[in-house]
Amino acid sequence: MIGLFNWVYFRTLVLNVLEVSSINPWSWKIIDNVSFIVFGIGWLLVVLCSQYMYTKALKQSNVLNVFCVFTGYQFFLLFLCSAVSMVINSGDMSLLRWFIWGGEGVAGVVCFFIGYTRSKPSAMENHTKKGDAL
Repeated sequence: MIGLFNWVYFRTLVLNVLEVSSINPWSWKIIDNVSFIVFGIGWLLVVLCSQYMYTKALKQSNVLNVFCVFTGYQFFLLFLCSAVSMVINSGDMSLLRWFIWGGEGVAGVVCFFIGYTRSKPSAMENHTKKGDAL
């Protein structure tokens, strides 16, 4: 679901960059359409890659870590896009926008922290769960 927000945020970021760039305004429509398609293909590739990683993690009982890492990356991308948009549109600095931006950053850090620090069960715990004696 966050991937869809990334898709829209990337498009908004491209439009914001176009507004402040020296690119001919007549070219904006084609740049917008092509970037929207390219970001859509990128989103589809991320979905396929994440499906592969989730399947692989399921076999290793590591789904929560993979989920948190992927979600952390997506929140981090939202955070970066929002930061660049806030710099470009410095006149629109509402409190809600700062709150959303901060929430994206905090959510990304929390997801990374959970994904990278949560350890898998050790070999000893696996044996004791199965009832094997060491």
